[in-house]
Amino acid sequence: MDGRKSEIIDSSFLIALTDESDNFYNEAQSWFKENLKSFLFLTHNFVLCETITRLRRRAGFKLTREFGDKFRHSNLIKIEWIDAPIEKKAWELFQKYADKENLSYVDCLSFAYMKDNKISHALTFDKHFKQVGFISLP
Repeated sequence: MDGRKSEIIDSSFLIALTDESDNFYNEAQSWFKENLKSFLFLTHNFVLCETITRLRRRAGFKLTREFGDKFRHSNLIKIEWIDAPIEKKAWELFQKYADKENLSYVDCLSFAYMKDNKISHALTFDKHFKQVGFISLP
């Protein structure tokens, strides 16, 4: 590792970074540009899936295709693939956090991945990461 902290990027941040109509667009753009060299940005295949689905509903196919093309060819964010052991842990977390209203299964996959890889930071506008003990940025 090159000394940078690893940080998971959640779909809420990716959407804010992409969709100009998002309430957090300016904050996401500014934070990402200012901190690009400070962190190793990671996400996983389920976040990518969730982001593409939500973006298409919110912003349409054209912007979503542009996001997908740009994201797939970017070397700024590394995509990890969730395996069966992580998914099993995510299901356990999903049940454990039944009291967290609107908590997504994708969030639980992120939580399980982060715990397994000792990642404490999440780049997100989703309150659930902080509620379960992670450091949310920005």
